[in-house]
Parts: sequence; structure tokens; C-alpha cells
Amino acid sequence: MKFTAVVPLYTDHKELKNNFTLLDNKPSFVYVFETLLQTPMIDNVICYCNNELVKDFIPTGVKFIKRDAKYDLKDANLIDILKSLCNQIQIDYIVLCAGTSPFISSLSIVNGIKSLISKEYDSAFSVYHAHQYAWFNNSPINYQINHRVNTAQIQPITIETKGFYIFNKNLIIEQNRYIGDVPAKIEISHLESIDIKTNDNIYLANMIAKHNNSKSQQINSYSILSKKCKHLILDMDGVLIDSEFLMKQSWQNSGGAKFADFSEYKKLVGLPFVDICLKLGIDLKNISILKEKYFKYSREHIFDVILYPKVRETLICAKSRNIKVSVVTSKDYKNAQAILDHFKLNKYIDCLVAPSHLGYTGRHKPFGDPLLYSCVQNQISPNDSIYIGDMISDFQAAKDAGIDFIFAKYGYGEMYNDTCSIDCFDKLQLLFFFFMEYNEYKCIFTLSKRLTKGTK
Repeated sequence: MKFTAVVPLYTDHKELKNNFTLLDNKPSFVYVFETLLQTPMIDNVICYCNNELVKDFIPTGVKFIKRDAKYDLKDANLIDILKSLCNQIQIDYIVLCAGTSPFISSLSIVNGIKSLISKEYDSAFSVYHAHQYAWFNNSPINYQINHRVNTAQIQPITIETKGFYIFNKNLIIEQNRYIGDVPAKIEISHLESIDIKTNDNIYLANMIAKHNNSKSQQINSYSILSKKCKHLILDMDGVLIDSEFLMKQSWQNSGGAKFADFSEYKKLVGLPFVDICLKLGIDLKNISILKEKYFKYSREHIFDVILYPKVRETLICAKSRNIKVSVVTSKDYKNAQAILDHFKLNKYIDCLVAPSHLGYTGRHKPFGDPLLYSCVQNQISPNDSIYIGDMISDFQAAKDAGIDFIFAKYGYGEMYNDTCSIDCFDKLQLLFFFFMEYNEYKCIFTLSKRLTKGTK
């Protein structure tokens, strides 16, 4: 199952230019594209627009496809617009988003995608529930006038939003609609539901954008280097160890190659194994057998992995400065523990969070739950923690948990945004020095160049 995110942008009709409303000096639609690029399970992100000048504004990683100018007219129909796109490119499942809903989250979109992958639903769309007294056609619809209960007891109303619609293209082509007979209604927050159609909403959205951007500057600029880190959270594959060879052999020997090339599997590393298989379009009946064979081979050849240079020395340095160290991985708990034992790293690790660990029952990446769990285990605030990962799912987990993120560019993934990064593991030792020696770091730019020097 391939999911293509589509954002139709309108530029010519004056009533349709809310896409270009500036929120903290950035067009509304840019926020939407940035979210989609960071969303796991989305294969392509498309800007569908008549005006090529838009290319100057869309982020790297978004594909621009030009559409006919007639679709910018006031009476243009969205169904016709989507049909036109389907005639231009090969497409399977569509994640339709509006450029006027800037705060929709990756996690909400992922929940929508998973509902279709489960085969229980034929489409999905975003909603929010409002505990409000509601009327329609001069009559209340969720309470009785002569029996007015408080809002905590009232039946909430479900409101459809423009955040996203997810559906198979056949709904558009064959039935002229993008909500099926069995849709999943994905609940989102009131914040995510904001649609900038009115001046009040534009004002509110601008204030929210300013607030969010002021927080994200701590994460995405190099001011991260000035904080006093007490807790280092590490991904395993692509950060501590190079396991690509073993993953490839496990995939091929388990029969995974008959479903998808390893290169496609590798793009999704970081997600739980079952989620990867579902994303690759593998039927549930085949996944259990594939999983058993994959992990059997992986266990038998578990030490065919390579420890990245200077990992042990860097962990020793962290412990010498009283920095707590956690490992958060999608790898099976026993396998992860065995690898740490093999490389004699256990004495430097304060907490290991992984699937099948009896002490952990929360969700896994791209959700922030396992990162927050490691903070609880170490009794350290997320504000005093930093997460090191190499995949988009790692970035999303950090963002969801509200934890600063550093991208390991020597690993397996790629990042589209300007995120603080390291090109080798021992560059973290530079951070440890400044964490301990400076309360306020005055030369962020100079150090950032040292941290990010070189290419992947």
C-alpha cells in the first residue's frame, strides 16, 4: 500500500488565497508540507497547483505537479481536481490535506493510515468532538430543552475537519467521493482542527505559530548545544551499531525479498517490524510467518553487527559527567540486551526500552511514549533530555515527547529539515564538554560547524 500526500493549492481566485496567509512570516501551507515530510508511512508528498511560482516556497522533498488553470476558478470542484491528478500520475492511496489547516499532526495522520492498513475501514478523515450544546434546524440535537445537563454529561457532537482525508483513488474515480461506506473517524485536538478561513482564526493561528516556532528554535537551531543535558537517549540501529548487513540477510533468508526489495524495507527501519510489513503491503496472514523466520535468523546471527567507532569511549565520557544514558529501540528486547552484553556496554546503560520488555506496555516509535518512559525510569525531566536517532520516526518520536533531537546522519535515514546533527558518534563528547563547562554557550555557530562538518 503506497500513500501519497496531496495538498491542492489555489493561487488565482481571491477567496481561495488563505493557503498563502503568513503565520509568523511563513505561508500556512508550508507548515502542512513540513508535517507531511516528517510523517512515517507517507511515500510521496505532492503540491498540486497551477502557479509554478509556488515552487520557490515549498520545502525540499515536496514534488510539484502543475494542474490546469481552470481548477483555480471559483466553481472548481475538488473531485474533478483529484481526478485530474489521478490521470497525471500513478497513485494508489491519497492522503488529502488542506493548506489552510497548518497544525494537523503526523501522529493523527499515521493513525488514519493505520486504520486503512488494518482493512477494517475503507477511508479515514479527521474529526474533533465538541462538548457543546448543539442545534440544527431550530432544534437541539444533543440535549432536551426541559432537561439541560452540564457539558460534562452532554453527548458530544462530532465535527468533520479539513485536516486530512485518506482514501483509495478508486473512490474518486468510480464513486465521485473521498469518504467511503466504512470510514474511520480519527479524533484530533481542537488545535489541529483550526482552519484559517476567518480573521479570528488567522489571528489565533498566527499567535500559535509564533509560540510553536519559538519552541522549535530550541530544537532545530543550535541553541540545543547550550542546554545542560542530564539524560542521553539513544536509538540502537544506525546510532550505536551498524546492523544493515544482518538486517539484509535476515530479510532475504526469511523470504521477505519476495514481498519487497530490502531497499524498501530499509527506508522504514525504526518502525516496529509488523508496521513495516503492513506499510510494504504484506498481508497479515504472511506477516506472522515472516516475522518468526526473520527474528530466528537474526537471533542465530545476532553478533553479525558492527559497533560504530568510539561508542564505548563516548559512553564512558557521558558516565564520567553523571549523564544518564538510555537506549530506546524497536529491536526485540532480548536481542537488544544480548547485543549490549556482547559489546560490554551494559554497565554504561541505565535504561533499555524495547518491544517485549515486560516493564513497558506503551506505544512505540514514532510515538513519544518510550522516550518519556525512559525519562520516568531515570527520574529526569524531558526538558533535561536529548534523543539521538537516525530516522524520521525518531525525529517524530522526539517531537511527540517534547524532547530535543540530534540527527545521526551517519545512520540509515535522511532529514529534510534543519536539525542539529552529528556525523559520527564521538562528536557527542564535544556536547558533554559544553554541557558541563558553560552555563551559557556564546559560540553556538562555531561549534555547530564542527558537529556537522562532513557529509553523509
